[in-house]
This record gives sequence, C-alpha cells and structure tokens, in this order.
Amino acid sequence: QTLVDGVTSVDFGATPIGVDVGHDFTIRNIGLEPLDLTGPISVPSGFLLGGDFTQATLAPGETAAFTLTLDSTDPGAYGGIVSFGTSDSDEDPFDFSVSGIVEFQPVIVDNGNVGFSTIGEWTLWGGQGYQSDVHESLAGDGSDVAAWTFDDLPPGEYQVAATWTREWNRATSARFTLLDGNTPVDEEVVNQTVAPGEFFDSGVYWDDLGQAVPVIGGTLVVQLSDDADGRLNADAIQVRRVGDLSADPRLTVSTAGQSIAPYGVFDFGVTSPGAPLAHSFTLRNAGGAPLDLTGPISVPAGYTLTSPPPVSTLASGESTSFVVTLDAGSEGQYGGAVVISSNDPQQSQFTF
Repeated sequence: QTLVDGVTSVDFGATPIGVDVGHDFTIRNIGLEPLDLTGPISVPSGFLLGGDFTQATLAPGETAAFTLTLDSTDPGAYGGIVSFGTSDSDEDPFDFSVSGIVEFQPVIVDNGNVGFSTIGEWTLWGGQGYQSDVHESLAGDGSDVAAWTFDDLPPGEYQVAATWTREWNRATSARFTLLDGNTPVDEEVVNQTVAPGEFFDSGVYWDDLGQAVPVIGGTLVVQLSDDADGRLNADAIQVRRVGDLSADPRLTVSTAGQSIAPYGVFDFGVTSPGAPLAHSFTLRNAGGAPLDLTGPISVPAGYTLTSPPPVSTLASGESTSFVVTLDAGSEGQYGGAVVISSNDPQQSQFTF
C-alpha cells in the first residue's frame, strides 16, 4: 500500500493482550536528487518504533525502512499521527495516522484448571458442566469454600460470570464473594435450582454476578461458600474486562463483603431495648486518584457513629471502615440516611 501524505490511515486491527502486531514501512526516493530524512520519527502512545531510519540520506532509487508495533501490554484503543521530516518540499513533514485496539479476551477458570482450589469437603463429579466436571458441597456453616483465582489482570473494571448445572436440590442461596486481592468488593447470591441463561459462550450458558467490579491489585478471587440452603455446584467462572479504572477517585461502600449501592438500604434487623446493634462498613477507593473524605459521616436519629473512619484520605485501592450502632434506647422503628461526603465527582455525597 502506498501511503499518501496527510491522508492515509493504517489500521493495525484488534489483538489480544500479550500479542504485539507489527508492520514494516519503506521510504523510497523516487526523485532525481538525494532525499534527506530528518528525525526522530514521531509515533503516538501505544506504538513502539523500531529502526529509526536505516539511512539518513537516500540516493535516487534507494530505500530506508522502519517498523511500528502496536504494544499489547495494556488493553485499550490507540491511535494518532506518525510523522518525520524530509527534504522533499511537498512532503515535509510526511505524516499518516495509525490505529489499533488491544483487547482483553475473556478468561475462564474451570474447577479442573489451575487457579481453582477448595477448602473442606467438595466432591468431584464427571459428565456434567463446563468441560464435563463439577465440584459439589453439601449445605454447611460457610467453612467449606471453593475459590477461583485470576492473576496478572491489568487494572480495570471486570464483569464476572458463573455457570452451574441446575438440580432440584441445589441451593437457592448460593453465595459468591468477589475479592480484589484480599479485599471483598461484592457479594452476589444466585439460585442454582434455575439454570443460567444470560448468555452463551464456550459451549455453556452463563449468568453475570451483579455489576462490574474494580480490580486494582492485579488479582481477582471469586469464592463460593457452603453457607446455603442446599447443595452447592462449583463449576467455572469467566471474567471479562469491560473498562478502565476511573482516573478520578471513586468511593465504594460495603459491609461483610456485600456492596451497598447509592440510595440502597441496609437492614440492622430487630433487637430489644437496651441491646444495641453495631455494624461495620468499609469504604474503599476504587478509582485512580486519591479519595478525600471531606466531612463527618451523618447518621439518622436512633443511630450513633460509634467509630468514625481513622483516616481521611485513601490512595487508589485503599480501604478504611466505620461503625454505626442502632442505639436501642427505646422501643420503636428507626431509619434514615447515612451520608458520606467525599471528592468522588460522581457521588460527592454517598447516601444509603
């Protein structure tokens, strides 16, 4: 392909993470006088340059070459202008555009793959599920846990999906906990008496486990515990990168690994006068910039902030906690808004 100065665009296409795409480019002097090339060659972010002019001056008919490579280290869409100077008055500088996409391919960890582990009593059964095997546990007290670990994930937002085989005696309260490293970021409960069916991939149906979750530390862990009302089926987990981490601070709130949505409701339950109930809540910065807690946490009448956050600034990925107590001073129903102020531009007052 002959490139036209200022017009041509070269599309490097889409490639998975870890698979670089390179193209060779040839410069030819088709005139009758020597052609001077002046560098360095300017290339956009996401592209690597190799062989920055093998010759600085080309006699008539001579050529020089360089290579551009789409760097597949980090996912994203990349593009921009490639430019270099010449002594050709009509083509100085000579420039053209390039573009390319680095994609995160869905990753599946099956119960028979590296990355899967169990604690406690889990029975392996063949002839069913993804890759024709599943692990099963009886209902218990939460001490038996199956875990799927995904390492070396670039920071970003990830959608997690699960597959299982349905049976009448499966748990209706199969509890999946999602962790960014050691930090719980979400908890989802699914009914395994009903077959998954949100989408079909790799020969089986899958259901997404809630919304996308942030992964900052490079490792995502999904756990399934036997704290349920029936038999647990541990088969395969799929993760898909769906976006970059926010460049801004991002506040998330959870308790006992369960995410609390903005304007969501957390139920303290029922107690007797004189028997206060306390719950701890975790604040986490799931964004890329420092998160500042800009004011005291407000709690409704009948509740007390018994332990405020010990720190007011959280770096990316850092967490802190606070404790709210239902006072139980007298009989009645108590409720209202907990308000957390921060410099999160999307949710400057996180309310639940």
